[in-house]
Amino acid sequence: MSKIEIESPHPRHIVKDWYPREEVVQYGQEHILWLLRHILELRANCYPEGPGERLVSPFPLYLNLLRYLKECGLDGLILLAKESLGMLEVDLGGFFNQSAKEVIERTGTSLRYVSGKLRHDDWDPITYREFKRLAELADKELENS
Repeated sequence: MSKIEIESPHPRHIVKDWYPREEVVQYGQEHILWLLRHILELRANCYPEGPGERLVSPFPLYLNLLRYLKECGLDGLILLAKESLGMLEVDLGGFFNQSAKEVIERTGTSLRYVSGKLRHDDWDPITYREFKRLAELADKELENS
């Protein structure tokens, strides 16, 4: 399989051309990016073309992904537009009067949230607002160290 490098504000992600469903449900960042690029197929209840049988409906993947994106509000919408439409950060920034750097930060934070990195656990769910606050604190701590 060929691999495509993805620009990211955080460590670079390698996204394969295809993932089996059982791997996608891990919701790693590379899986989320791949799902976003195939969101219209998932919405139509079609798993993207690839090897192997697909006996399970992919529509729940679409619903989960959409729910997580909605939790991120505008940041989730920006991530969706960037990945599903292939829009550049500078172009997206023009819609929101923001720099490309700000768009990169917003998409990076929402990607980390949607992929489950500290999003929530079974006992103590965390909102996107709280996640952003903690991420900003962690980033400041890294800058000061």
